[in-house]
Amino acid sequence: MTKKIAYLTDSHLDEQFPKDHGIDARENWNRVLQDLKERNMEEVVFGGDIGSPESNEWFFSTLKDFQLSLTPGNHDTFDELSKHLSTGANQHTREFYYSKEDANYKYLYLDTSSGRISQNQIEWTERELVSDKKIVLFIHHPVIPVPSEMDLQYPLGNRENLSEALKNSDKALTLFCGHYHFDDTRIEENITQIITPSTCFPVEKIIGEVKVITDEFGYRIIEFDQEKISSELIMLKR
Repeated sequence: MTKKIAYLTDSHLDEQFPKDHGIDARENWNRVLQDLKERNMEEVVFGGDIGSPESNEWFFSTLKDFQLSLTPGNHDTFDELSKHLSTGANQHTREFYYSKEDANYKYLYLDTSSGRISQNQIEWTERELVSDKKIVLFIHHPVIPVPSEMDLQYPLGNRENLSEALKNSDKALTLFCGHYHFDDTRIEENITQIITPSTCFPVEKIIGEVKVITDEFGYRIIEFDQEKISSELIMLKR
């Protein structure tokens, strides 16, 4: 049986930066949700960076009809998310990380809201990777470097530590992330990393400047069947 989810990330609701570029983040978000409903999507994984704290209540209200999983981004805080989420909440480390399983796959959801990956999460991930099932990881920040200005300016602070832990696994791993606001797929050893553009504004994958694209936005549909993972990038025009 095929499992299908929508992967949405980097909505940046009610933040000043999109407004300065003439972008209505809420309008884009509503367009994405309408597209999901037209496609009869039921499950959403959100990749982080909801937006300003004031937007969180509205954000979660818009997703009440979907089955939701979430990985915090660097614009999200434990205190604010705790008002709306309980799954995976670690009160001691003030992080959200957890796993889910179905018949064929194990899904890991990590927290990089601090801009780093904690040692607690790395050790937990190493234990979770010991499984007979195929492994999929969701995380806000990319782990494999991507030649781009976004990667130069805003990388995960200690990504080499997580990368080493993942590469030490004997399993093929698929990792879905956001943060860089562009589409990219690359493979490094046993890791396939797939980056999804923002529902608010994409950024060009170039070096030298962070160049915002204002006339489109998007998300990804991911399908899991018994043998393989496939995905389709959905881009919408303003």
